[in-house]
Amino acid sequence: RANSIAARVGRGVVTVVPVTSNTDRIFPSQTFLPAAATGLRQDSKAQAEQVRSIAVERLGAVLGRASSRRHGAPRRRTAPPPATVGTACQMGIPLWSRFA
Repeated sequence: RANSIAARVGRGVVTVVPVTSNTDRIFPSQTFLPAAATGLRQDSKAQAEQVRSIAVERLGAVLGRASSRRHGAPRRRTAPPPATVGTACQMGIPLWSRFA
């Protein structure tokens, strides 16, 4: 809730999970994000082990979305990530462009 309020008012701090298109290896703390389901140009992965807080002003445009309309659990290539990552990827979380 705090993240959505900060993004809506355009100021404050949000918690982010970095996303990369380097999917050669996906570790247990990471979740595979297929391009077809997210709107991204390439298959990607969310890196929950690198979670951080950044100022809303550093966010760019929304590039995709981890949709809550996906059927079933997020697709994984390795052991399941922590429940918080799987849950976040099913909640319709926006996927933002690179931040400065």
